[in-house]
Amino acid sequence: MKTYTKAEVAEVIRDVLRGKVDVESVEHVDRNEFSLTIVIGEASGIPVIPGRTYERFLDSFAAVLGQRFDSEGTIWSTGDKMEYLERKSGYYWTRQITIFLKNIKIER
Repeated sequence: MKTYTKAEVAEVIRDVLRGKVDVESVEHVDRNEFSLTIVIGEASGIPVIPGRTYERFLDSFAAVLGQRFDSEGTIWSTGDKMEYLERKSGYYWTRQITIFLKNIKIER
């Protein structure tokens, strides 16, 4: 089982998503669990992401992460919310995605 730092895992997650979605944050939650927040739309409208498209995105994202870390795991997302983002100086719709990687060790 390979050992990674929290920063290494966060950077791989950002790298995999670079140019595909707007990543607001990546945080280490506990042990092998990470949470990321993606921006899905401006507050002026209601974000509409077709279910099948989003499922394919999650499947592809999980497959690439599994390959990068030679690991299995789970990935799921929670509800959307509107929040003020300092870096964008405004309100935006965001979505939380939780990632759990089984076969890796995270330095404490």
